[in-house]
Parts: sequence; C-alpha cells; structure tokens
Amino acid sequence: MSDNIQKLIQLLKKISNDKSIKIEYNYYDNHHPDIIISSNLANECLITDDGYPNINNILLLKQQGFRVFPGKIDRFGWLNGCIQLPGGIIVFG
Repeated sequence: MSDNIQKLIQLLKKISNDKSIKIEYNYYDNHHPDIIISSNLANECLITDDGYPNINNILLLKQQGFRVFPGKIDRFGWLNGCIQLPGGIIVFG
C-alpha cells in the first residue's frame, strides 16, 4: 500500500470523526482544508495516469469502509468521483 493511499485513508477517518466540518445536501464543504487535501489525494490515488479509476486503490478504500463511486458520468466514463463517508460525500476528480 502506497504512502499516499495510507494518508488518504487516515484523513478520511479523521474527517469521518470531525463534526465541525460543514455538510450541505449530503456533501462535505469543499472549502475546508481537510476536504481539499483529501480530494487532491483521491485524485492521485484513485485515478490512474491515463484517467481511469484505480480499481486496486478503490478496493483498498472499500476494505476500510469507504464506498467510491462515479459522481457525474458521460459516454466516455467518470467525469468525477465520490467517496461516501458516514456523514456525507467528498467529490474528487
């Protein structure tokens, strides 16, 4: 497991326990520093160099209890992705 995926998992756990982060319409506030960092890490860890979902890392998150799924899609695939936490969703991509 890479350092970045480990960092992402740790940060997602921290966010899950942080009740001070604003959630609106089931989505975490994308201006909060921890959400920005997690979104950037998700971009690195969950998207391959050629732009496809990194299934291996997505499965690692699933093992930790975090569901990863497409947000918006078009005929070519995912336009962005989502990570479901107990309190809400983080968007990446």
